[in-house]
Amino acid sequence: MRKFSSIYIIASFALLIRLVLFFLQQSWDPIVLEESILVRDPLQYHQMAIDIMETGTFQSILPHRTPGYPTFIFLIYSVFGTNPWVVLLLQILINIATLWLIYIIAKILFSKSVALIGAFIYSVEPLAISNSLKLLSDTVFVFVVLAAIALFIFGLDRKKYLFLLYSAAIFGLATLIKPVTQYMPYMLIILMLMHAKLTWSFKLKTVSLFLITFLSVTLMWNYRNYVVHGHFSYTSMNGLALLYSATYADVKKTGKPFEDVKEEFFNKAIELGVDEDNSPFENAKLHKKVAIDYIKKNPKIYTTTYLHGILNIYTHLHTYEISRLIGVKGTRLPYEYYAPSNIFSKIKLFFTKKSLHEIVLGIMIGTYLLIVYIGFFRGSMIMYRNKEYFFLALLLLIILYFTLISGTLGSARYKLPIIPIYTILSAVGIHYFIQRLFRRAREEGV
Repeated sequence: MRKFSSIYIIASFALLIRLVLFFLQQSWDPIVLEESILVRDPLQYHQMAIDIMETGTFQSILPHRTPGYPTFIFLIYSVFGTNPWVVLLLQILINIATLWLIYIIAKILFSKSVALIGAFIYSVEPLAISNSLKLLSDTVFVFVVLAAIALFIFGLDRKKYLFLLYSAAIFGLATLIKPVTQYMPYMLIILMLMHAKLTWSFKLKTVSLFLITFLSVTLMWNYRNYVVHGHFSYTSMNGLALLYSATYADVKKTGKPFEDVKEEFFNKAIELGVDEDNSPFENAKLHKKVAIDYIKKNPKIYTTTYLHGILNIYTHLHTYEISRLIGVKGTRLPYEYYAPSNIFSKIKLFFTKKSLHEIVLGIMIGTYLLIVYIGFFRGSMIMYRNKEYFFLALLLLIILYFTLISGTLGSARYKLPIIPIYTILSAVGIHYFIQRLFRRAREEGV
């Protein structure tokens, strides 16, 4: 009973942290709303939600977006009025629900003790906390993806068809929020087919129904884009995203300012036929062609920049955003920080450009990440040693999947769906270290 109640304490602690920052942010203030909340992507989501309310259709959904998150905001606005702060408040609760899912998954795979450690790690995760206070799709997306993963694990562990079908449907919803998960069900299908403890009759039946369920949820949006834009696709974002990825690689290669290189790449795309009168999906194909041509000509520099992007994902300290949330001035680092020649250049830039409070904050977050990553590697080793090959492969492949789609810049946001997964493995390792410390203390006491 004591351990069961502990999760409520951890969840309450996590909620308190987020609520304190929520009130410090004052997202209901019109000035804060205009200057900090409704800017760039959040402004687009906000406007799309309003347009859905006014028109009752999805005609305002931009071609490079999917309908999931604008619909989520629209539903909240329909009940509580056009108040973005309500969305942020509900996202805090969704983030706490993600913490509960981490607890549930870890409890299914390991133990209550490991689950409690995982929940606590996530309760103080800086990136998850700060992102829940932004009008961005990531917080909702991470919860939905993790719910699908939890159902997938439970369904396989108990050999329950129905839970696996629920998982497929929820993966479909996740894809309508952010289409980056569109290939994940196929990876999971391959894993199911390789599962040694499942019968082939179970595998074939499950795989067929899993795929049908996933496609039934997602293909309706592809069909909508085919009717409206003439292309059977989720979004037109892939071409532009790849073009930006190549742009960052060329910035590293040439040393030119990002905006200059971006203009060069866009001019090349215009020469190939990109035009405002074209379908966005046609333009996306041409953007993709420019990017692929560059990557083919510069494979080494692209690969190097890509690896730096992955490094950025896992080492980003997020001090600017945390500073902004607690009401102190933060310093945005120059592009050179994100594409240094080596890790030492990265560290030097951080200490020379950041203010004192951000350096202290960075040391604290860096220490937290170091502990979590050490726990992750130890936890992975323990699962391997215990011959828990299937679920270890599942967790590691999910991490690898989201890592590889990150691109060359490696924005901190791209780590958000990875965090709950490595948190679970880290909890296993940290639990092991704690047990060793107690065992040693008992031995010395004797």
